[in-house]
Amino acid sequence: MAATATERAADYHQDPGETPTLSSTIARLLLSSTPAHAKARHPRLSDYPLPASTRAMTTGTAVHQILLRDDRIDVIEVNDFKSKAAREARDATLADGRVPISRPMWDEAETIAGRVLEQMAGLNVKPTPFTAGQAEHVIRFVDSGAQCRSMLDWLRDDRATIDDLKTTGLTADPAQWGRKLFKTGFDVQAAFYVRAVEAAYGVTPTFRWVVVETKPPYPVSVVQLTERAMESARVKVDAAISIWNECLASGVWPAYSADVFEADVPGWMTDEADRWSEVDLVDVPF
Repeated sequence: MAATATERAADYHQDPGETPTLSSTIARLLLSSTPAHAKARHPRLSDYPLPASTRAMTTGTAVHQILLRDDRIDVIEVNDFKSKAAREARDATLADGRVPISRPMWDEAETIAGRVLEQMAGLNVKPTPFTAGQAEHVIRFVDSGAQCRSMLDWLRDDRATIDDLKTTGLTADPAQWGRKLFKTGFDVQAAFYVRAVEAAYGVTPTFRWVVVETKPPYPVSVVQLTERAMESARVKVDAAISIWNECLASGVWPAYSADVFEADVPGWMTDEADRWSEVDLVDVPF
């Protein structure tokens, strides 16, 4: 019998096996923060409790469940988790490896998912996202000596397209989100997932984000990298794998530099200082 989405997700996030594996999330942290930050977020390496889900994350997971047809959520028939009984039901669900959600939040997620499905039918995008494929597709692979893992939101049966669902409380405007994705390291995610499919199936798929606003009117956009941006992201993945291999082998996960950092006046402040130097302070009211 095939594993359920809950079982696949639990196995993926627990990272079982003899050797800790590198995921796209950890790769992004290695590049955007420090190895110490990456270690603190790794399920096998962290010495700290991993972050709990936020309301936005739970809503995103619920929308994922409806659109991708997985089974990780239990709807708790309460308005919130303020009462003792509601908290006990929530904690029991979490202990079972599932995601608890209140009835109002689930109803909101269903509304969002319904609007998304309506809009996807009218997208000038082929093939239609989240069709003819499998949700939560887990791939384990080896790259440059590193044991790696990835869980793709949706991989089409022909392996030619990866669809990744992103929910946001801000904006799904493709121009703005297209700029934001580089700040969040999502370009690294794209290249990492493409590399996983290449390793597993010998084909190079197209990677697309389907971005959904979680506030009315729940607009949708589809974003993908240019070839130049994807090539840049591939270089970043190589760098992340190199850092991972070095830290895992040495057991040293450095944070920031131990040296004193000398902060200089940035260019925009230099201009501001020049402007003030031209002001007669006698005439300035304090």
